[in-house]
Amino acid sequence: MVSQFTAGILSLFFNFYVAAKLFLNRNLRSDKNVTKQEAKLVIFTFMNFICQLSLVIFEICLISFKDPNILEFLYNAFDFITDFSALAPAYFMLIVNRKLRQHLAETFCLKTT
Repeated sequence: MVSQFTAGILSLFFNFYVAAKLFLNRNLRSDKNVTKQEAKLVIFTFMNFICQLSLVIFEICLISFKDPNILEFLYNAFDFITDFSALAPAYFMLIVNRKLRQHLAETFCLKTT
């Protein structure tokens, strides 16, 4: 629990850093356009933040509730939330990065030539 709390705090600071950096870049540049890379970074950090926040909420619920039926439901749901929060960043990077997909296909001999 302490490790997820620490990861949540670090994720929060990272999200604030990214938001501030993008805000400053947008205001200091002359073209005022957000690049695709910046938009992907915002989506990625927001997704990580939501995953960390959901884990923290579930952990607080696990500590707070004493009813066995609710705890059983939370334990079952916690597995899915943990799996999603662990795999979502990797799948997001796989979806948005064409070169990563190409290299993985070459690594596992899935490239058709």
